[in-house]
Amino acid sequence: MKGKIIGIVVILLIVVGAVVVAPKIVDKYIAQYGEDISSLKEETYPLHFVITKRDGTSVSGKYIFYNDNNEVIGEPHTFNMPGNEVFFDFIIADLDNAKVVFPYLIFTDQIAPDDGIYIAKQYERNGFPAIFSQTSSTKYNKKLLLVYTDILNRNNLKNTYGNAVHDTSELGEFILGQEYRILVHSKGGIEIVPNDR
Repeated sequence: MKGKIIGIVVILLIVVGAVVVAPKIVDKYIAQYGEDISSLKEETYPLHFVITKRDGTSVSGKYIFYNDNNEVIGEPHTFNMPGNEVFFDFIIADLDNAKVVFPYLIFTDQIAPDDGIYIAKQYERNGFPAIFSQTSSTKYNKKLLLVYTDILNRNNLKNTYGNAVHDTSELGEFILGQEYRILVHSKGGIEIVPNDR
C-alpha cells in the first residue's frame, strides 16, 4: 500500500512538473521562431532602380539595395546594356514556412539571363545578405546564409530553388528618370512599383 502511494505521488510530481515546465519550453520556441518569421516582413523593397537612358540600342540605369528596415546598403550601382527592356531575376527559397527572395540578375530583351549582370554579391556585408536582418536564432541565420552561399556559388540554383522574373505587363515601358522599387511579398510575390514617396 505504501508503495502505491509513493508511486502515485511520483506520478503527480511528474505531471505537475510537466505542466509547469512545458509552457516555458513552448514559449521559448514561440519567441525564437516567432522572431524569425516576423523578421520576414509582409512587404520589403530590397532594390530600387531608375532608367537613366534609352536610345533604341541600349539602356542605362542605376540601382541600389535596401535592407528590410528600408535602410540603404552601400552606394548606387550603374548598368549599361544592349536592349530596350530591363528585367530583374530573383532566386526564391522556402525558409521556415515563408519565402525569401534574393535579387540575382539584371538582363535585357537582347541579353540572355546567363549573360546578364550578376548582382547577388553586391548586397553582401560581412558574409551575410544585408537585405535581411539577422535574428537571434543562429539556426535561422545559418539557413539563410546557406541559401545565400548557394546563390553566390551558383550551385544548381534552378533545380534547388525557384526563380522569378518580374512582370512588367501592367507597367509598360519604364519611364526615364522615374524611380521604381521592387516589392517583395513574404509569400514570394514580386512586383515593380513606382516610388511615390
